[in-house]
Amino acid sequence: MSDFFLYKQKLNLMWYGKKCRMYMPWKDDGVELDHLMFDVPDAKKKYTAMVKKGMKPAMELMEHESNGKKITMGFIKDPNGIWIGFRSESRLGKKSK
Repeated sequence: MSDFFLYKQKLNLMWYGKKCRMYMPWKDDGVELDHLMFDVPDAKKKYTAMVKKGMKPAMELMEHESNGKKITMGFIKDPNGIWIGFRSESRLGKKSK
């Protein structure tokens, strides 16, 4: 069994304002699924593994610091073009959860 299913998952519903770099206008009056995001122990490792398996990256891996934490996110595209995201966070100076 893949380690993907061994972790508790949380569904995040997100909205990006027009000033956000990830903003895209709604398609079909907002009825289309845009992306799914999963919290994982190591987003960089998961993103890299999925790309090596042939999944197409939606955008480059992102790492930034916020409120004393390092946040890592990576997005791939499924066969329908829906973005699948992997996110992890850790305290600065420590490994990802």
